[in-house]
Amino acid sequence: MNRKTLKAMLMIPLFPIMAYTQEVAVKTNLLYAATTTPNLSIEWAPTHKVSIDLQGSYNGWHFGKEERNRKIKHWLIQPEVRFWIYEAFDGHFLGVHPFYGKYNAGNIHLPLRIWQGLKDHWYEGYATGAGFSYGYQWYMGHH
Repeated sequence: MNRKTLKAMLMIPLFPIMAYTQEVAVKTNLLYAATTTPNLSIEWAPTHKVSIDLQGSYNGWHFGKEERNRKIKHWLIQPEVRFWIYEAFDGHFLGVHPFYGKYNAGNIHLPLRIWQGLKDHWYEGYATGAGFSYGYQWYMGHH
């Protein structure tokens, strides 16, 4: 270790370092991923009470042999603005979000009599919508 590096390391404790709360989060929805749909979400807090979340997901899988054309393909993008009651990434929040995507599904038999028409009919098109959300975030551990 050279002399300049050693001096710099010894001087670090002499200067105060400001600590900031969390400003960015990278996340995934594990329940959504369990449906074979990879997804990723990035959330950023521009102020201490507001955060902006952008979620994207894509499912491009074919089920079975290609000639049967069995699939539930889709992609979706969902931005969201969250208003935190206490501070960003801590406690309760209320949110509002639009979403937009494309789907292509057919020739699939789903268990528990879910969406029964999917076995005999084909559905393809675009999906749009909006909604409100409520949530609560808690700490998994202190760091």
